[in-house]
Amino acid sequence: MPRPRLEALALILDLGCGIAKQPGAIGLDKIRTESVDVVGDLTRGLPFRDSCCERVFLNDVIEHIPNTIALMEEIWRVCKPNARVYIRVVNWNSQYMALDPTHVRPIHPETFSFFGSRPGREYYTHARFKVVQLVKGWDRRMARWTMGSNRLLELAAHYLNNVLIDLNFELRAIK
Repeated sequence: MPRPRLEALALILDLGCGIAKQPGAIGLDKIRTESVDVVGDLTRGLPFRDSCCERVFLNDVIEHIPNTIALMEEIWRVCKPNARVYIRVVNWNSQYMALDPTHVRPIHPETFSFFGSRPGREYYTHARFKVVQLVKGWDRRMARWTMGSNRLLELAAHYLNNVLIDLNFELRAIK
């Protein structure tokens, strides 16, 4: 019996999954681990057909990729209309961004508005995403010190490093 083509089953992708793949996802990474289903290099395109994915996960991955626009274009290509893309990164001015020598691209809370709501950027890329949600991961000590006040946390994060630690984006592919 012929084996089904992997891309025909690719409804959920976990790109750069490493050893912690999302349940039910097809895991892609450049190094073979028990969780990896497809060995591939995210900087060389995705080995999946157009419009095949309903969800894509990138957990602590995109800050390691030199060309964010090229990767986002590939993600957009494989996404079905209205597919969800979940991206978790360390914040650009968190100590964790600087501690890891494999980080090559800082990500800001407004980075992904470049692909949708930020006017005047349409000519850079055809990939379009709407930022559906952004959940900010605050430093626990600072959150306690400010008694969880979002207003004070945002003010502190504007002027200080290591207040806003991670960013969790939910994007929707616009096609």
